[in-house]
Amino acid sequence: MGKKILLIEPLHKEVDKGLPLGIAYLGAVLRKEGHDVSIIDANINSLDYEKIVEKIKDREIDICGISATTVQIKEAWRILELLKNKRPEIISILGGVHPTALPEESLEKPYVDFVLRGEGEKSILDFIKSISDKSFSKVKGLSYKIKKGGKIKIFHNENPPQIEDLDSLPFPAWDLFEGFPECYTTDIRKNFKADILTSRGCIGACNFCSRKVHGYKVRARSPENVIQEMEELYHKYGIDYFHIVDDYFTADMERAEKICDLIIERKLNIKWICSNGIRVDNINLDLLKKMKKAGCLRVAFGVESGSDEILKKIGKNTSLEQIKRAFDLAQEANLITIAYFMIGNIWENEQTINQTIKFAKSLNTDYAQFLIVKPYPGTALYDLIEKNVNEAKFLIKDWDKYAIFNSPVVFTTKDLSEELIIKMHKKANDSFYLRPKQILFILYKRIITRTLELDQLLNLTKYFFTNKR
Repeated sequence: MGKKILLIEPLHKEVDKGLPLGIAYLGAVLRKEGHDVSIIDANINSLDYEKIVEKIKDREIDICGISATTVQIKEAWRILELLKNKRPEIISILGGVHPTALPEESLEKPYVDFVLRGEGEKSILDFIKSISDKSFSKVKGLSYKIKKGGKIKIFHNENPPQIEDLDSLPFPAWDLFEGFPECYTTDIRKNFKADILTSRGCIGACNFCSRKVHGYKVRARSPENVIQEMEELYHKYGIDYFHIVDDYFTADMERAEKICDLIIERKLNIKWICSNGIRVDNINLDLLKKMKKAGCLRVAFGVESGSDEILKKIGKNTSLEQIKRAFDLAQEANLITIAYFMIGNIWENEQTINQTIKFAKSLNTDYAQFLIVKPYPGTALYDLIEKNVNEAKFLIKDWDKYAIFNSPVVFTTKDLSEELIIKMHKKANDSFYLRPKQILFILYKRIITRTLELDQLLNLTKYFFTNKR
């Protein structure tokens, strides 16, 4: 007999309102197995924990599952605390990148019954089957607690195997999201948009990124499977704007080119972007031109630093020469480009940040985003700060304050005080954007060549002023 399952995406306090693919995939898998599934994305109607619980207080629910990043985790706890106070019989389970990294932190809360670590599409089905006979020890990826003699003991089962055949997964359950697709649009053009995950995993060893969910091996969907999803979204829902959210979309450049070929062959009149997923050391002009021809508007590269030494220390394993080449190629392909930079990494100092600012201005890029470093649980950077490497120390461990944009400095080092990080962050934005060359460049892109989307201009301008301090 199927269970009545509610999946929730809590408020994340970030700028983008992309459909949460984690619970969308879980919803599809659960429904395929005969369960009665409903989904709430709190970010569409800005539903805080009180509004969510009020909305669901009278529903029939057997299991409430919530997926949470670090910046969402406290909101997830608030939802479950209030829900369990009103409906203690409901089984509560947390998943996502933050509970995967710190499962005991959540299980110590009396209102959290279980944590499901890693990729959950298979293990959540195993978990549901285990409820009847309480055979929880057999569920891979499950963390749980048992109370004996007045004491609580926490158990962590072995990690779940990663899903190798991603084509075997059903497409995300878009129809379970209230207001889809109207609620998921670009800010200005009002095109309906959809996030698409064409692969999982990344070979990178960057110290600021967690691979605890999708791992270090890239597993990819077939080009035909990706296009089938795009066509269904296009023809059934009228979606013509896609955001590829892979960690490493171009890991197999032949596969990426085949996806572009199929878009062109099937005459899909779509636009799409890659806000990440392209490494500067694995790209070529032919692929970038093919992406442009297939409707790609813009690409973003994680540059991180203008110092070869810092790039090596943070595990980026790229060079300034490779970075320059990638941006030149993308501009030659007539793609809008964004360069992501980090301010305040653990081995940085004022000199290396100045090198980053100088390098940013030398790049052939439309935009640069300078983000103050956030050490998320599950990353090597977080562990280094815990060990006080380079005299690093946390200033804040309030997860609500770990948003990527417009959030405070959360750690310092012997070379970087809070005041210096804030000063250098402002200097980076001012130095890059308040140049006549850059202002004219933006106007040229928008007015003369018409290659700059107005919504992206306003979005990135918003990022800039939000982060200027």
